[in-house]
Amino acid sequence: MPGDDDDMDEVMAGLRAHFVATLADHVAAVRQAWRDLGEGGDRAARRAAADELLRRAHRLAGNGGMVGFATISDAAALLEETLRAAIDGAGLRTLSPALAPLVARLLEACDEVGSA
Repeated sequence: MPGDDDDMDEVMAGLRAHFVATLADHVAAVRQAWRDLGEGGDRAARRAAADELLRRAHRLAGNGGMVGFATISDAAALLEETLRAAIDGAGLRTLSPALAPLVARLLEACDEVGSA
């Protein structure tokens, strides 16, 4: 159909705009989870922070890739993979030093899109 490409472009533009509009909320949640994880609270609080960080990384990896923000998607996917391995393996004690550059990379990629 002739109009199908135009319809798909419109849908993708809407998804992209929604992603950008919600990016600040995701960034704030990532920053808060990272702070909570670094504060060294009890095990349950650290696990909750790690789980939130994992959820946000997963969403940003999938949604960012779907709407064409490869830098966000790639950074989030690496954070998600590393965090998942740390949670399943060594545990929460060793997360902060290993994840710091990955969180920074994700936040930087998000800031670039958010300020554009």
